[in-house]
Amino acid sequence: MGGHRRILIVTTNLAGPGGDETSAAGNMYRAVIEEIGRRESGLVLAPRAADLPDLERIDGLHVLRVRPRRPAESLEDALRRGRVIRVGGMAWGLWRATRRAMAEERFDLAHAFWTFPAGWACTHPRAEIPVILTAPGTDLHGWSGKRIAGAPFRSVLQRADVVTPCGSDGVEQAEAGGARSVVQVPVAFDPRVFRLAGRVPDRPVVAFVGRMTRAKGVHVLGEALARLAPTVPGLSFVACGDGPDREAFEQAVRAALPGRSMFLGAVPPERVAETLAGARVAVLPSFGEGMSVAAIEAMATGRALVTTDTGEHVDVVRRGGGSVVPVGDADALASAIRAELASTRDPSAIRRLVEPYTPATVAGRFTDLYDELLSEPRARASVAA
Repeated sequence: MGGHRRILIVTTNLAGPGGDETSAAGNMYRAVIEEIGRRESGLVLAPRAADLPDLERIDGLHVLRVRPRRPAESLEDALRRGRVIRVGGMAWGLWRATRRAMAEERFDLAHAFWTFPAGWACTHPRAEIPVILTAPGTDLHGWSGKRIAGAPFRSVLQRADVVTPCGSDGVEQAEAGGARSVVQVPVAFDPRVFRLAGRVPDRPVVAFVGRMTRAKGVHVLGEALARLAPTVPGLSFVACGDGPDREAFEQAVRAALPGRSMFLGAVPPERVAETLAGARVAVLPSFGEGMSVAAIEAMATGRALVTTDTGEHVDVVRRGGGSVVPVGDADALASAIRAELASTRDPSAIRRLVEPYTPATVAGRFTDLYDELLSEPRARASVAA
């Protein structure tokens, strides 16, 4: 049916063609939306972003970036830093642009990426067209389960026709939040950026990619590195990312590995890929994940991953991509890192584990859902406004 219908895509974060320094998921979904644009026509609405044009064309999709600009950091970090007015202004601007587009143009279907504010903009008030909500992680894990603050998130889940989490935990949380139809759709890596890095460095370099928050387990990783430092000669560490707990994490790591750590901050995807290629082991010590884009990208580069037992990527790691340890256990994390530094895993074999997770495959899953929603009479459940 592609090409015979118009799709409205609303997203909280649309990276530029060269990638974005604030969000692995935003970069990944840019690649997915590019694939959708090769199959569909329509409009993409996203908040403005620094150094990016307000108008763009992605094959069949016109892109409009609306006022005001998106905060430089993730929305969760922005809220933690007290930037409620700025986040609220961005949400209001995206809501107005979404409602205006729905009033002025004919769309067959709306697809929102992230529950807030994109999903909220598409479903409040209830749209006259089917709405798919892609809820990849934090919006389900961090908010939908909260008793009071989670109420707006649950209302979005209940109004959407289909919710597409990326992991089985997200499926359970979406169903618990009242979603009427839930279909699991995985994340992807961008093969144009995350290429197989052949020879694994001999030096014991450990890499972390992600937001530096306690929820990502960075304090546990700091403890694990302190345990490893006396027993692994030449151990070094490199990190990509930023976040509210970066200062404390950086102090802990520099104390454990004086002169042998690098904190690169928020960097574009190409630099992330270079960092992973230069490491021997990647680490993801999170307390909660859906399906981690950073984990898939590390394995796409051919690097073994040490991760905690949370998230859909764990099943991939257990098939030969690295090691899995209990959440919050610094001793187990240190032991697993030590073992992986000494291992001789084949980078090509690790890469093959994630070959199915491409933007084209994910976009195909979404367009199949478009077909299903538009091929049958729409059955809308009655949910109070």
